[in-house]
Amino acid sequence: MGIDQIQLSSELLKSLYPEILVGSKEPFLGKNGRFISFLCYYPDQDFLPEEQFIFLHKMLSACKLSMDDIVLVNTGRLSFTFEELKKQCQPAIIFLWGIRPDSLGLNTYLPDFTISTIDGISVVQVPSPDVMIGTDNSGHDLKQQLWACLKKLFNL
Repeated sequence: MGIDQIQLSSELLKSLYPEILVGSKEPFLGKNGRFISFLCYYPDQDFLPEEQFIFLHKMLSACKLSMDDIVLVNTGRLSFTFEELKKQCQPAIIFLWGIRPDSLGLNTYLPDFTISTIDGISVVQVPSPDVMIGTDNSGHDLKQQLWACLKKLFNL
C-alpha cells in the first residue's frame, strides 16, 4: 500500500494532534507556531475529510510548514467572528478555504488567490479543497494558482 492509500480517521487525527488551542467545545488542530489560520467548512467532519487533509499536508510540506505552524479551524462545527479569531488565534495570515468572508462578519469581497490585508492581517480567499484535489484540468489550474499565491506569500 502506498502513502496515498493511507486512511486517517478523525480519532487518529485527534491522537496525532491533541492540542486544543481555542475554546473547550471544539478542538482546533495544530499548534499555531507561525500564526497561520486555515478556515474551512465541513459540518459533518471534525476537521477535514481525509483526502482534503492529505492535500493540506502536501501543500504545507511544499511551503516548508507543518501542522505545528498553523491552526486548522472548521467553521462548520463552530461559528465565530473575525474579531474573535483575531483575539484567540492572533493570525498573521488567514486562508479562507472555501468559505466566504461574510461568514466571519466581514463585509468585503476578496478575489480568489489574492493576498488582501484586513486589520494588518494577510487574508487569502481560496476555493474549497474539494475542487482543488481533483485530477482534471480545472483542479490542476486551481492548484497552480494556489502555488503562485503561496510562493508570493511565503517568499518561496
